[in-house]
Amino acid sequence: VVSYPTFLAMFAFSQIAGLASSVPGGVGVFEASMIFFLRWSLPVGWVMGLMITYRAIYYIIPLLIALVLLAVSESKWLGARLKPIASLSSWGVYLIPNAMTGLLFLAGAVLLFSGVTPGLKDRLFWLYQVLPLGVVETSHLLA
Repeated sequence: VVSYPTFLAMFAFSQIAGLASSVPGGVGVFEASMIFFLRWSLPVGWVMGLMITYRAIYYIIPLLIALVLLAVSESKWLGARLKPIASLSSWGVYLIPNAMTGLLFLAGAVLLFSGVTPGLKDRLFWLYQVLPLGVVETSHLLA
């Protein structure tokens, strides 16, 4: 068990080492020095778990809270700006299914035509070297 003043000195030294290393956030340097100091008192797995918890509490959770607050703020601002465009959304009910149907038809036509037309020999040259001839010739059926 490490006393509080000893732990405080280890923590302060690790923080200073992380800052002096010029690595963003001292990631890795802080953890390595804490593991180095606490390896005699605690199992290394525990120290690593504590370091992950420390990073989560002091870095990740505040970042997530800030992202949620930013998203709420931006959605309010954006909602006010998009009200004139909202009238166009009624057209989407009729336009999007027809557009998707047309695109799906074009994609199917491309697949059919590419399956019917023969492949270029120079593009398929490496396949002829690796696969048997029967597999290459019937590959359009497998696709």
